[in-house]
Amino acid sequence: MAVISLTDVSVRIGSRQILHGVTVPDLVPGQVVGLIGPNASGKSTLLRTIAIGSDFGGTITCDGRDVRAMKARDRSGVIALMPQSPPQGSALSPFELMRSYARAMDLPLSDVELDRRMADLLRDLGLLAEAHRPLQELSGGKRQLVGLCLALMREPQLLLLDEPTSALDLRWQLAAVRLSRSYVEAAQAIAIIAVHDINLALRFCDLLIVLRDGRVAACGTPAEVVTPDLIAYVYGVSARMERCSAGYPILISDEPIPA
Repeated sequence: MAVISLTDVSVRIGSRQILHGVTVPDLVPGQVVGLIGPNASGKSTLLRTIAIGSDFGGTITCDGRDVRAMKARDRSGVIALMPQSPPQGSALSPFELMRSYARAMDLPLSDVELDRRMADLLRDLGLLAEAHRPLQELSGGKRQLVGLCLALMREPQLLLLDEPTSALDLRWQLAAVRLSRSYVEAAQAIAIIAVHDINLALRFCDLLIVLRDGRVAACGTPAEVVTPDLIAYVYGVSARMERCSAGYPILISDEPIPA
């Protein structure tokens, strides 16, 4: 079980500064962290930087170890990134892709154990019927679910999900986030999930990190962070908070604020 620390993390790509001194409280096991903010605010860059562990200023540590000092294989055994783009369409089936991925990652599983883990994930994400169909025949949403399977099958200590629900319908959005949260709780792992759906983040995240122009605009519990003032500042939208009949806070956006 690892504690993740981000201190003064800065990233420059070419002449453009993408992240500016990102610092947040230590992330602890069992925590689901939502990463929210407008397009081009630095969310994907932050996730990739944590996963790759290079080309940044500041410090990122995993259980006290600087990620830059970790060998790539050691880092990939602890950290799994689901990128924003789903697996490309190919002649491989989800089952074949997952098996080849597991062997490339050298997962310490027998064939029987690997088959069981793959079958469980495919079942939980509604993919059993497509398990042996070519990826090129699957929709973008189905391929996105395959991408989540690839990340979860590694059982990482740190699960990084970059917009994992962007191509999913309502049912599978909930299934994907619930499964990720269940994994985090059972394994005492940490998940950082970049999402645009603020109401999904309000419901399922323990902590929210809000980025604006590559800087931390706010960090705290959903109740502390998501306010009309914050939404106006970060997104340029007038909004209000309500509670649904089940007691969950929900954000209702009204209209863009004139520039």
